[in-house]
Amino acid sequence: MPNMKVFVKRLIVRSLCLVVIASGVGLIVNAVRTPGVDLFGFQPPKEKIVEASKKSEEAVVTVIKLAEALRLRTGQGVIFIDARKVAEYEAGHIPGAINIPSEGFDEAFPSNKQAILSAEKIVTYCSDVECDEAYELAEMLREELKRPILVFAGGIKEYQGKGPIEK
Repeated sequence: MPNMKVFVKRLIVRSLCLVVIASGVGLIVNAVRTPGVDLFGFQPPKEKIVEASKKSEEAVVTVIKLAEALRLRTGQGVIFIDARKVAEYEAGHIPGAINIPSEGFDEAFPSNKQAILSAEKIVTYCSDVECDEAYELAEMLREELKRPILVFAGGIKEYQGKGPIEK
């Protein structure tokens, strides 16, 4: 019988180890998977920004689609702001767009402030629908300027092939 007790103990310990390892792997996969299961009330930046701006009456962040972005690009008084890194911007961007990386807002905004203030509409964009930088930049601009900001959610990937690209 002593062998049986040792066997049961080992079985229980090994089973618990497997459960702990499987739980850890599951949590890691959920954290990197898009969209993951919301376990702790985390809300990605773009949803948080759009939700917060809906509550504000004075200035909102509004998401636009490709057709609206193409229409606005040919209009007057509209400025497109690329939120991607400088190297990505230089590789190709929407014609006339200025570059204010969301990570370098404090450095890039002052030199572009006058052009932004003179625009009737401001549209931010980044690489694609998975990119949060355009939303983060839109929120920074909304707070700084106290006016509505548009976000072209499809970004440069959706725009390519549908409109001209400037390098």
